[in-house]
Amino acid sequence: MSKFKDIENKAKQELKEAYDFDKKDPLFSLSRDEMRGPKMSRRTTLRLMAAAGGLTLAQVLPGLGSKAAFAAGSSGGHLRCAWAGVAEIITLDPARINQVLQFQIASNVLSGLMHIDNSLVAQGDLAESWDVSSDGLQYTITLRQGVTFHNGDKFNADDVVFTFNRSKDPEKSIHSRVIGNVNEIVKLNDHQVRLSLAKPQASFLTKALERASGRAMTIVSRGGLEALGDAGYGLAPVGTGPCRVTSHVLGQGVELEKFENYYDSDRPKLDKISIKPVDGVEPLAAAMEAGDIDYIGGNPVPAQLVTRFQSNPDLAVDIKPGPGFQSIWLNPWRDYMRVDNFNKPIEELKKRERLYGQISISQSSRSRSFY
Repeated sequence: MSKFKDIENKAKQELKEAYDFDKKDPLFSLSRDEMRGPKMSRRTTLRLMAAAGGLTLAQVLPGLGSKAAFAAGSSGGHLRCAWAGVAEIITLDPARINQVLQFQIASNVLSGLMHIDNSLVAQGDLAESWDVSSDGLQYTITLRQGVTFHNGDKFNADDVVFTFNRSKDPEKSIHSRVIGNVNEIVKLNDHQVRLSLAKPQASFLTKALERASGRAMTIVSRGGLEALGDAGYGLAPVGTGPCRVTSHVLGQGVELEKFENYYDSDRPKLDKISIKPVDGVEPLAAAMEAGDIDYIGGNPVPAQLVTRFQSNPDLAVDIKPGPGFQSIWLNPWRDYMRVDNFNKPIEELKKRERLYGQISISQSSRSRSFY
């Protein structure tokens, strides 16, 4: 208990420091050197996340995330996954993804310009380094060289510009607003681009450009889209990530295999990943207890299965808190949903949901990487 208390106190102190900045400062009391890449410190990353208004104690607590799930032995093997609570995995095109459970897969197939690791340290992905102007309005990004798409095409600045232009169009991307503050993108050379912002934006590096949550700047393949079309690309997107899609049949699942030409020769650790949608509590439990699956992704494990799995001597259950949230949303501005006082029991507030169905439950969590 004492050890956990020490961790909790440290996390609270980090959270306090993350929010301790001058809100009028476009660089959020960070120096340009602190914001430059190829890597930003945990302190800087937390500050930028706090400035964007999205940092909580659950995210700061050390030891959270999927560290325990990383392979500790030799490379290779086949991971069999069940994606809980879904009948089919509709799309893996980042421009159309509207659920975290889809991007948990796509983030292993496609890359972003940067990535935040499990220790909440922001570092380059397809960006080798980056610089920020003194007014916080220009980001000059130097791209990683020698990167190859799954179809053999070479990655360069044209792909970044193409992705930006595609994502900027609301007819093509549901995430266009994420980069709505960007006035323009300019190709400086084959491996360097400059993005100019309309106004300083706290979340730009850690939201708009980050692989797991940005989506708008998750790099897509021009050649892949031309060959497959939007619908085909949604099923089997061509990316530069550690895994490539070898099969995707709606309602049946997705097959991923190790991409031998991934820029990091130490990853991925697995040779193959099978992902099957499983809709229903009992089918999910049966698959795990029969040894047909090794991992449950997508939606969280149903609460009613936790005790059942704990009582099974063949299963090892490790429970820990994780970053994310579950929430109830109300629209108090519609007359029939108007709420003058929220200081009421939740059951009383929920009566309106039964009458008008205007309350929605949502869940958010960081995407998962298998490698």
